[in-house]
Amino acid sequence: SGLAREAARRSIVLLKNDSGILPLKKDLRTLYVTGPGAANSEVLLGNYHGVSSDMVSILDGIVGKVSAGTSVNYRQGVLPYRENVNPMDWATGLARTSEATIAVMGISGLLEGEEGASIASPHKGDRLELDLPASQLDYLRRLRADNDRPLVVVLTGGSPMTIPEVHELADAVVFAWYPGQQGGNAVADVLFGDANPSGRLPITFPRSVEQLPPYDDYAMRGRTYKYMTEEPLYPFGYGRSYTTFAYGDPRLAPGSADAADGMTLEVEVRNTGSRDGIEVVQVYHRVHDAAFEVPQATLVAFRPVSIPAGEARTVRFVVPAARLLAFDPEGRAVRVSGRHSLLVGGVSPGDRGVELTGQKLRTVEFDWR
Repeated sequence: SGLAREAARRSIVLLKNDSGILPLKKDLRTLYVTGPGAANSEVLLGNYHGVSSDMVSILDGIVGKVSAGTSVNYRQGVLPYRENVNPMDWATGLARTSEATIAVMGISGLLEGEEGASIASPHKGDRLELDLPASQLDYLRRLRADNDRPLVVVLTGGSPMTIPEVHELADAVVFAWYPGQQGGNAVADVLFGDANPSGRLPITFPRSVEQLPPYDDYAMRGRTYKYMTEEPLYPFGYGRSYTTFAYGDPRLAPGSADAADGMTLEVEVRNTGSRDGIEVVQVYHRVHDAAFEVPQATLVAFRPVSIPAGEARTVRFVVPAARLLAFDPEGRAVRVSGRHSLLVGGVSPGDRGVELTGQKLRTVEFDWR
């Protein structure tokens, strides 16, 4: 269970944390936990999973984390994929009388995934829309109405969600994926500060499905961080921490551009906050002078680096030459002569990443002849 808990902790992505709302204090006087995923072990699992006698729901993890003097109220509040049958609302008022509210929302393998397992899906496990289910979004609006107290949204799911309104309504947004048997303890570790989140998005979260080209063919134009020109809601590689990191200028080892085995790059990363943390240092490659269409940028290396508060680490990468090649229209991997860049930072290149993190990626250029 220790390994399951650590794996879940390291995968959780903090998407928003306005005014340092998180981590929450463990000795809150009153805490409200709500949402269809809070007490539901199904949201811990994907379509392919084992079973365990030690399943910890997110509600269980929260209750086990807070102080003995904290009064925790729980209501599911809303059905996961449809409006409530009973119109009586005994749930949303508790958000206005509690010191903080944690709403556990999202989807599960019942709605997405393999068609035989997704028994709540009208499309055999596919998703035609990427929004949070309408019933849940409406419930979140009611939790926020006339309520200026902290509202934290924990989302479960295994695919991108178009959640710009959730981002606006919530003070903090945590994406927990399907975190496994110890998921509840892992989420609580992050919410209450026993773990500093370090997960990063391995996919792009668009603002809406209108940003995505229809799947009429397998062309990549407009898809993924490599070719998407519109600004997403959350970019590939994005994730927040309870501390902050600053990057120095990356340096290429002398002669790197002429080396047959690739580029040797070093960069200093400093933890400029007050908490120890893990930064996922990412290196992207950009080709400037290709005669054919190439990606805007390609992830060629990354490494999670543990850095104590106030300290710095020099991170060294050897990027193999094969990762710096480009595919020509015939599908051949070729070395493109001319100007290239390596971009280093904590998120993929793009204006949205700068807007969310407040930092531009650091760049070093080289010529391949």
